[in-house]
Amino acid sequence: MGTVSRSALASTFVLLASLGTAAASEPSSAPAPALDARATPTPEAVVSQQGALVARLRPEARKQLEAAARDYRARLERAANTRATKSPQEHARDAAASLRGGALGTDIEALALIVMAQAASDAEADLRAVLVELKETQRTKEDLRRFLEYRKQRRAGVKAPLPTGLDSLSELGEMQSLRLQMTMDRASKMMSTLANVLKRIADTQSAIAQNLK
Repeated sequence: MGTVSRSALASTFVLLASLGTAAASEPSSAPAPALDARATPTPEAVVSQQGALVARLRPEARKQLEAAARDYRARLERAANTRATKSPQEHARDAAASLRGGALGTDIEALALIVMAQAASDAEADLRAVLVELKETQRTKEDLRRFLEYRKQRRAGVKAPLPTGLDSLSELGEMQSLRLQMTMDRASKMMSTLANVLKRIADTQSAIAQNLK
């Protein structure tokens, strides 16, 4: 695959779709719709397009992209703890360096954006997984409560001891609620960072267009 040009970066939201098609291991019968290049795309739209890109990548290229996204997220966490001065976009460039020359091309700016979109997508997936776990825990707690009530009714006058599992599940529910909040914060930060970068790209594109008039 050829490199991604700087002019393609100016319409970065279209780039995701074009890269997804070019890096495909086989043709897709239902290509994802391209994003509107005339307006600043939302991070949600870019993350959705990112899913189409990843689905078309060969397994090895997909693993490399996912590893770069994990590296980017780890860099952000370390930076938050050390008060580093690098911007999220600079961290994304560093994490994307391992992808240069592969299936996604050599343009480090384009690769950095793809890594940021993948990290945001992964954070959203983490959030969905935590929500599923929390829902399952709540369902189990409710089943235990119904069982207790049933046993009390069947053994009227006999105090039914509280199953130890219910206490454990209550503690687990509290831990999962805390984990949910932390995961929501991470996902929100990833999407906010991606939104800021997309806005800067759109602003730059607009400024270039004005200067050419």
